[in-house]
Amino acid sequence: MSSITGANVTGAVAYATTANSVAGANVTGAVAYATTANSVAGANVSGAVGLATYATTANAVAGANVSGAVAYATTANSVAGANVSGQVGNALVAGTVYTNAQPNITSVGTLTSLSVTGNITAGNANVSGQLISTVATGTAPLVVTSTTTVANLSVATATTAGTVTTAAQPAITSVGTLTSLGVSGTVTASAFTANTGIFSGNGAGLTQLTGANVTGAVAYATTANSVAGANVSGQVGNALVAGTVYGAAQGNITSVGTLTSLAVTGNISGSNIIANSGGAHYGSGAGLTNIPGANVTGTLSIPTTSYAATVSSASQPNITSVGTLSSLTVTATITGSVSGSAGTAGTVTTAAQPNITSVGTLSSLAVTNGITGASLSVGSGAVTLGTLTTGANTTAGTITGNFSLSAGSKLNATYADLAERYVADKAYEPGTVLVFGGDHEVTALGTADNTRVAGVVSTNPAYLMNSECAGEFVVDLALMGRVPCKVQGPVVKGDLMVTSEVPGYAKANNEARAGTIIGKALQSYNGDTPDGIIEVLVGRC
Repeated sequence: MSSITGANVTGAVAYATTANSVAGANVTGAVAYATTANSVAGANVSGAVGLATYATTANAVAGANVSGAVAYATTANSVAGANVSGQVGNALVAGTVYTNAQPNITSVGTLTSLSVTGNITAGNANVSGQLISTVATGTAPLVVTSTTTVANLSVATATTAGTVTTAAQPAITSVGTLTSLGVSGTVTASAFTANTGIFSGNGAGLTQLTGANVTGAVAYATTANSVAGANVSGQVGNALVAGTVYGAAQGNITSVGTLTSLAVTGNISGSNIIANSGGAHYGSGAGLTNIPGANVTGTLSIPTTSYAATVSSASQPNITSVGTLSSLTVTATITGSVSGSAGTAGTVTTAAQPNITSVGTLSSLAVTNGITGASLSVGSGAVTLGTLTTGANTTAGTITGNFSLSAGSKLNATYADLAERYVADKAYEPGTVLVFGGDHEVTALGTADNTRVAGVVSTNPAYLMNSECAGEFVVDLALMGRVPCKVQGPVVKGDLMVTSEVPGYAKANNEARAGTIIGKALQSYNGDTPDGIIEVLVGRC
């Protein structure tokens, strides 16, 4: 069946797609186009509900679609204030706001008054009128606890102030009576008045002080008029009468009265310096010139070349010559050259006297050290010497004259033989036995018991004869005394010594003939070596 008119249908129609005037109690499930619905679950309502009179809960309902009173709307636009009761969270215009924290209220209109029982915290408080405090007298009406500078704070009358920390306070034009005032910088004002007190401290910077206003002692006044002398102490620059003047340069003092004394540590410059009667100048006159000799009396302690009375100073380096002296007495040493004739001389104490080249006849001469010279001539008398030497045993010297040893005197020698110089055919060592022959005067031969034996070459002769013997090879030949001698052994002390078969050597022969004997052995020699050296007494047979 189809197209049945709804008016002709009674009872329950299980699957009717459209129904009009159906009692709500008879409707279950979703009704697509219901014009009126009661107690419809919000989840089942979509779209616009035209004539709903009452909704307990509505979600996502467009405000334009709502009219009349909405009991529990969470958001409302253009709601008449008379229709709003209770607290409104985000009202654009409000009557009495009851919630303490209102972060969304950032500005208000012009308030006729504002009463705040707690603290006001703000970035800036701009007040065109006055901040009036009603707190009791004695309580600070405005307390600033921050150290931040408070600008443009004008207080008509402050009965009590703490510490003012800002340096510049141009608005403070007067203060009450201060017990004290400390200022570390400069105080600038048109006038300073000390009521019953005084100004204390350094007044070095004060100028144009009226003299009539100054009383008492002024310690360092540069200029003063009609100051009683008893009231002046310290140094006064231009005083007409002064006690002790301390300043070194006093250009304004051109004359002084009669001085009992004057001490000057520097130089005095003037046309004339006059010592009145009975006075005198004392001190060093080293700088004085052109002094007339007639004006000089007493002893001069400084050198002068023009005139001298008695010269009392020991050292006179400027006196280089004198006239003819009637006599001259010198108690100390004369240093330098003395020319002329000295009739009598005292004791010459300086050891070196190179300028004394000759002396007169001396009654005696004592020399503690050696006498050195080309010659020493003594006319008569005795010369007493400790040692007569040429300086070295290799240096030759000459004694000229006919000398004799006096009774009891003796001449000692260090060495033990008497030698004479001969010319040999070659050089021979000391101790060599020589014979007369060869190309010159003496030579060495290898002939035993040679009767031409001459002697033994001396090692150190005690006395040497024929000292002026000349030749290419000159030997000192021992003729008498003991000398070292080359020998062939064996030899027994006391044996007679003769020439041997070995040239230059001697041997023992107690059966020797006269004329062949050199001397006698003073030592024994066993002949364990081909040759030896022993001492032989030459000239004893």
